[in-house]
Amino acid sequence: MFGESGVLEARPRAATATAITATTLLATEAGAFLSAFGMDNDRALYLVKLLCSRLRSTNLRGAGPAPKTPAPAVAEAAIRLLPNNERLVTEFAMEPVEVRSLPFQVGNRFGGETIPIASNHGFCLPARGAIELAAPHFELLRRGGLLGVRDLGSRDGTIVNGTLLNRASANPVVPLHAGANEVIAGRPKSPFSFRVHVEGG
Repeated sequence: MFGESGVLEARPRAATATAITATTLLATEAGAFLSAFGMDNDRALYLVKLLCSRLRSTNLRGAGPAPKTPAPAVAEAAIRLLPNNERLVTEFAMEPVEVRSLPFQVGNRFGGETIPIASNHGFCLPARGAIELAAPHFELLRRGGLLGVRDLGSRDGTIVNGTLLNRASANPVVPLHAGANEVIAGRPKSPFSFRVHVEGG
């Protein structure tokens, strides 16, 4: 549930949610929401608004740009490769992939490579004719104890958390941080946008 404090305070919501798979939502109008929870008592409504206001203030104080902590060592990390746009789910039927060993390559199944669609060593999408996604395109690896991404000589490069990796990059590996990382195979508008989620063990 999100947006409830915005309804109670008559302000824009403080949270945003993004669905990465087909989702069914139930939207409730402000009047129906207040009525359903018996918020016609002025004192109770005042108290709830006050609590929402205090919570919003607390969240905003802690919501500054948090420093990105380096990803933990591979042995201590749970790594998942997730679709980061609807097309990967609807057109290519991508589901979350657990990364169990490194290096882990990601690419196009129809590029002449022999990596299975999903294995301990990589993940390939059946993307025949999609020139944005090479085979293999990029890999997740450990370098100096930290997790990172390396482009594998693809035509358009790989974008990792906003940093472009290609043949001309001064540093061939971009480190990943704990939490969600965006990895785009190809140019910024490429449909092959993945989320690499790193969680410490």
